Amino acid sequence: MSKKGDDFYCITAMMNSDNDIVVWYIDMIASQGLDTDGILYFDDLYLDLVVYPNGEIMVDDLDELEEALRQSDITQAQFDLAMNTADTLKSGLLKDINLFRQYTMKCYEIVSAE
Repeated sequence: MSKKGDDFYCITAMMNSDNDIVVWYIDMIASQGLDTDGILYFDDLYLDLVVYPNGEIMVDDLDELEEALRQSDITQAQFDLAMNTADTLKSGLLKDINLFRQYTMKCYEIVSAE
């Protein structure tokens, strides 16, 4: 998840046994926090970005996001949040795949050291 707590995405990096990143999966989320048991959670907004090490970005589950809006499972504001967050990621954090890889590996080093 973002370090500031005010960004609306959660990044999962999938790695092979050599610790090479195989793919990133980024969930667009409405909120995040800790539940009463101290377990981290996030409220998923259906839309995901799948990012490959070559820099290719695929939008996933747009159909689910649109269906959730049609069924009133989410609001128009939540729909817009998901779409805007994905666009911001594509034009920002994901624009330079090498910098994104470095960022991911720094996060991995921090988590691995704990």
